Amino acid sequence: MSRFTIFIYISVLLSLAGCHNQPGQKNSIPKDTTTVQQKGPAKFEFHDEIHNFGTLKAGEVVSFSFRFENAGGKPLTISKIDNECGCLEILYPKKPVQPGEKSTIEVIFNSDGEWGNQFKTIEIETHSGLKKKIAVTAHVLNEQFEKLINTK
Repeated sequence: MSRFTIFIYISVLLSLAGCHNQPGQKNSIPKDTTTVQQKGPAKFEFHDEIHNFGTLKAGEVVSFSFRFENAGGKPLTISKIDNECGCLEILYPKKPVQPGEKSTIEVIFNSDGEWGNQFKTIEIETHSGLKKKIAVTAHVLNEQFEKLINTK
């Protein structure tokens, strides 16, 4: 073999060794990004966190459904809901909300006995200890309270 042939042979081997590419060790972005986004613990992602019922007459009963999604990678199970007022009734899913699944928490507000500007918070807690607050507001017109305040 001539020196020139040996030189070509070694050059080709070296260039091929430099192009060594292991399958599965690509530096590209994964095609399925949903699996990357859903890793980690359960996570609330609410469409709205506050709802304003507007002006109500005392005694009106109104409701609003807060829509949310479990944006985490584990099932989300609501274990406890606290609210500051007996005027609220809260309906929530008793079964676990799976990753990527959507659900609602319905808040029913009974304005009987209320007066003026109202701001009511609801704290939601999951089995994993995750806490989230949502709220409802309203301005309640109550003729009985108005008469008491405006007596001359």
